[in-house]
Amino acid sequence: MSSRQPAVTIFLSLLLWLQHSDACPPQCHCTNSTSNRAIICTSENITTFPSALPTDSLMITVEFTSITSIDSTAFVGLLQLEGLHLSNNKLASLPENLFQDLTQLHTLDLTNNLLEALPPQIFSTIPALRFLVLSKNHLAALDPEWFQELKQLEWLDLSLNRLQKIPPNSFSSLTNLTTLDLSHNQLEQLPVELLCNLSMLEKLILEGNQICSFADNFFKSLSNLKFLFLQNNSLEKLPTELFLPLPLLDTLDLSHNKLRSIPPGLFEKNLNLGHQSTKGLDLSWNRWHCDCHLVYLHEWVATKTAILYSLEEMVCSTPDELKGQPISALTQKQLQHFC
Repeated sequence: MSSRQPAVTIFLSLLLWLQHSDACPPQCHCTNSTSNRAIICTSENITTFPSALPTDSLMITVEFTSITSIDSTAFVGLLQLEGLHLSNNKLASLPENLFQDLTQLHTLDLTNNLLEALPPQIFSTIPALRFLVLSKNHLAALDPEWFQELKQLEWLDLSLNRLQKIPPNSFSSLTNLTTLDLSHNQLEQLPVELLCNLSMLEKLILEGNQICSFADNFFKSLSNLKFLFLQNNSLEKLPTELFLPLPLLDTLDLSHNKLRSIPPGLFEKNLNLGHQSTKGLDLSWNRWHCDCHLVYLHEWVATKTAILYSLEEMVCSTPDELKGQPISALTQKQLQHFC
């Protein structure tokens, strides 16, 4: 045997590996420009996750397939990967070490899969992550360990899951978060400490839950909040100082709740409402009881009609004599009569 044969064998093996690692997987489309080295696989006929992915990939998109699982080694060696889009598959679980090599990853989208739970340390190896989307899954419980290492995270979407409760310290590490979406879950109560460290938060979406009340100081840390969506809940009362810590609030949606009245002074410090959005407040489709306790709201509405959405749908539910009448069309005398 020639002394050169082992070296030749090693060289040929390495060459084959390099060719294999740079090849585009079957049923996928690949782009090879310097700034956009991407792999896109979007066929329903794909039933197993593509293997031997090019190691210099910047973005991988595997969406709208029939894939049900991913091997723990699927992303080994993808040290440059920045974006990973895995939405609209049939993933029911993920291995704990799946993302261990993805130290540069900043975007992860797992929308519309069948995930019911995740390993506690699933995201601990991707500290550069800035955008995480877990919407439209079957998550019934949230583990605070998921987010402990995600100190750079800016966007977290947990909408359209089955969450009933959220532990108080779940988001305590997310000090750079600007958008949090918890809409369309099954939440009834939120712990007062939940948002304590989210001073950078600008958009909070809680619509479509079953929330019936908030603690007085629930929003106390959100001095940068601009957009607050609380529509389609079960809110019956609001504490007088609830929105006091929100001086930059531009858009507030309280429509489709069970509000019967508004405490005097509720919006007095929210001078920015409608500043950027033109119309910044929606109070329509509630259960307003039009009596003397609604005088404050009636007076406030009269001076703020320009910023109110659906003013014509802001109508009395009771008493029967005023049922269906727009609050803006009433007089103070009519309200004072029912007290």
